[in-house]
Amino acid sequence: MILPSEILNRYDMVAKSLVPPIFDQTKYPPLTDFNMFFNEIIFKMAQHYFSIYQTIFAKNADLVKPMIADFLTIQDPLHRSRKIIGYFKELHDIIDKKLHYVHKTAEEMKERQKTALLEHAYQRVLEDSKKNDKVKF
Repeated sequence: MILPSEILNRYDMVAKSLVPPIFDQTKYPPLTDFNMFFNEIIFKMAQHYFSIYQTIFAKNADLVKPMIADFLTIQDPLHRSRKIIGYFKELHDIIDKKLHYVHKTAEEMKERQKTALLEHAYQRVLEDSKKNDKVKF
């Protein structure tokens, strides 16, 4: 199982190392169909998403291939763009949830440490009072 902190560390590393998609509209002739631009943008965003997803969650390409194949079967450009936006939203939600659990776990650990420290201090006070009572009597 991958721990939330590992997910966040991998995401940070991947986000810093992957170059965001660059779109150059000047490579197309002036009267190029809008769908050509739109498809290139969507496919570059999909490539970026699948790179991030594979690096963070899937150790090998075999786990990502079915997702890519499913994405490529979509013929409608608007549906394809909504699908990739949904993928990014899902990834963002997963990262947010993982981050929430990391913070929650850290807070719980702080509380446990405080409780353990207070219990230890209380035990020392009890032991000291017992020693003082022995000396007194």
